[in-house]
Amino acid sequence: MSEKSALAIEDRSVGAFFAAIALNSFLLLSIFVLFTLVSRRYQWIYQPRIECPKSNEIRSTPPEIRVTGFSWIRSLMTMDDHNLVCIIGLDATMFVRFFYLGLRFFAIMAIVSCGIIIPVHIMAGPEPDVFDIKFQMMTLTVGHVVDSSSSLWIHAIIMYFTSALLMWLLRAEYTRYVELRHTYFLSNKQSMLRIEQLSILLQDIPSHIASNKDLSTYLETLFRDDQVKTSILLRDSREMMNVYTKREVLIYKIEQAISKRLRKRQRDQDRPIMSVKLKGLKTELEKLNDELLKLSKQQFRPLPSGFVTFNTFNAAAMAVQIPLTQTMGMSGSPAPEPRDIVWPNIGLSQKQRWFRQTLATMAFLLCLVSYTAPVTFLASFTKLELLIEVIPALDPLLEFSPSLKAAIAGFLPSLAVIIVMSLIPPVLRILSRFKGFVAESYIERNTFRDFYYFQFIHVFLVPTMTTAALQGNYSDITIGYILKQLAESLPQASSFFIIMIMTQSLLNVPLELLIPFRLLSGLFQIRSATTATDVRIASDPGGFAFDHYYPSSLLLFALGIIYMPIAPLIVPFCALFCLVSSIVYRYLFCYVKAHDFEGGGLMFPLVFGRLVFALGFSQLTLIGVLVEKKSSTIAAFILPVLFITARFYFFIQKECGERAKRLVLEDIQLLDEALSRNSMTQDPSAASEAAKQAMAAYLPKWESGHPITYQEIENAVVKAYPLLTLLKKDYNVIGEVVSKELEIERQPIRNPV
Repeated sequence: MSEKSALAIEDRSVGAFFAAIALNSFLLLSIFVLFTLVSRRYQWIYQPRIECPKSNEIRSTPPEIRVTGFSWIRSLMTMDDHNLVCIIGLDATMFVRFFYLGLRFFAIMAIVSCGIIIPVHIMAGPEPDVFDIKFQMMTLTVGHVVDSSSSLWIHAIIMYFTSALLMWLLRAEYTRYVELRHTYFLSNKQSMLRIEQLSILLQDIPSHIASNKDLSTYLETLFRDDQVKTSILLRDSREMMNVYTKREVLIYKIEQAISKRLRKRQRDQDRPIMSVKLKGLKTELEKLNDELLKLSKQQFRPLPSGFVTFNTFNAAAMAVQIPLTQTMGMSGSPAPEPRDIVWPNIGLSQKQRWFRQTLATMAFLLCLVSYTAPVTFLASFTKLELLIEVIPALDPLLEFSPSLKAAIAGFLPSLAVIIVMSLIPPVLRILSRFKGFVAESYIERNTFRDFYYFQFIHVFLVPTMTTAALQGNYSDITIGYILKQLAESLPQASSFFIIMIMTQSLLNVPLELLIPFRLLSGLFQIRSATTATDVRIASDPGGFAFDHYYPSSLLLFALGIIYMPIAPLIVPFCALFCLVSSIVYRYLFCYVKAHDFEGGGLMFPLVFGRLVFALGFSQLTLIGVLVEKKSSTIAAFILPVLFITARFYFFIQKECGERAKRLVLEDIQLLDEALSRNSMTQDPSAASEAAKQAMAAYLPKWESGHPITYQEIENAVVKAYPLLTLLKKDYNVIGEVVSKELEIERQPIRNPV
């Protein structure tokens, strides 16, 4: 490539960089201004946890906040961690703290990068008078440094500093995680007991245990009589589930029909509420109630799974840490939350799970390989000369419009990759569910693992290697060749990743605050709502896809670590990304999102492992770059830090891993003492009721529910109708519409012990 062509490409890179900054900054400002305006008018969309909380919400209500100017950000960011756990749960707290960790790390490294590494890259270049040449993006990367330059020792020293800083922050964060997790465990002393901490899940139960009585008899041989509160052997009640689903659909039809009848009655006062159609629906409801009652007494085929709830934390802890039998077979594991259970997977045997996991893994690998083509195609957009070779007709158009050229070179490719990657989590979720995981939180963690490595390969490795691979001789490809090409390609691909992180920081993440799709769909649904059920659906903000946002954010964190010594301009944008994300997601968790289940923050150990992996990969990459720069001595100097990083990972896992995963003996004794005091003050009837609730907690809703009469439905609709009429004019009544008083109770409360 000629010198003139190289400068032209760099001019486009610079233009794309500044065009992306200008465009994204304008969009960021517009989003915040728009959010300030619409959040006041539609508080039921932007603060639903205050305006219209779910009737089954068990977390604390967040403090009221008024979105005016930027003062709300200060109130939001000063919340204490322990209060935050009560308000948003431990999963969300650790997600928010992840960005706080990143902000501290990248803020410090931004000073180092901009104050030391960038000047070294400029001064150690081949140009004798660097201030007379035109600014180019490659000037700021390690690619501008001449081979065998002694200035590269700075990179080795800074890598030691970077590694020490990140390891220190990670250890402090892991220690904090252990503290928060045990605070979460010990909250059982002060608040409602969480039944899952007193329960275990039994899987692969032998076939000779065919009833609750058989299971209870077997458990008596393992535990003392006073240790087991309840035991349940699950049944294959799919037939009952189908009838329950039909009844749910019918209940909604009855609500709609009664509401329609009330509107007609408003015009004609003499018109009765009951109609011929409603009489037919009422008869059908009675039939389904009778069918459910009949099926509830039927002896369904027993499943090889069940739940055991203990009277003490000590017994529950012992049951999951010691094998139950000498032979391979039945196993016990900590029980998930009742609302976390995936009932279709709960009865799968070990062989069925193994077969499903094998098929799902093969499908994942096929998806991993086949997805390379579209990602490679998108990566070609990062190099305009390759795009022009494919579509020659674009050349005159791009030469005519420099702004279009800059936008295509910078903004659109990054946005396209982000959009394409967002299509993957739903597919991975389906595969994880197919594997047979028994809890939604387990599915989330498995999807998290798959999606992170999927992104690492397709967003980082594939775009970085595309140009080098297309220009190489495939017969010569070896591991050494790949590492060599990677070292050469990293500085060239830096602009793409810088602009991608910038786009995430200034556009994608702030757009989450505005929730435009939620706003439009919510307004449409609320205006067409005719029943309280419609309003509940319209006002429900939904959960939070940790398995999508966690890996995406973690990848950007990893890119910042990897590119720090190579293209240090990326670091300030990583700090900006962590700052904006910390504000946006903290607000969403506190005031908008109410996750339907709680995983106890168990994703953080996965995050820790991948951050250490990113640090090690960064060290390997820098070694490869230094070897490519003919500085093997400096590369060898970095090798010890690789060993230190590996030792650090295993040290932290040994020091904190088990303490974070389970209750320690001290906590178990404290909890059992609190439980003993409560039981001493509890009358026998209350203890009997607690046992019934414990049994109902680990039954499917179609087994633990009760018949719903037509009169219950009519009463709820009639009570809600005046409020629904008023809702069209005043959104402030939405909280009354979705309240527990106007909700048709389908099953007893199942959470307390």
